Amino acid sequence: MYSLIHTYKSKGYNVVRIRNTIRNTIRNTIRNTIRNTIRNTIRNTIRNVILKIDIEHAKMYG
Repeated sequence: MYSLIHTYKSKGYNVVRIRNTIRNTIRNTIRNTIRNTIRNTIRNTIRNVILKIDIEHAKMYG
């Protein structure tokens, strides 16, 4: 089995190479987290606006 993470020195610096499988997993996790956060924020904002409209409507018309 090959290593998923490979470290070596280059020009005096420690370099970490990450296999594409891990890199893609990390990238997709971050992308999905951001996407879901934005989606949930928009969804909750719309729900709150609708709820406030319903409350105001109920106050006005009983």
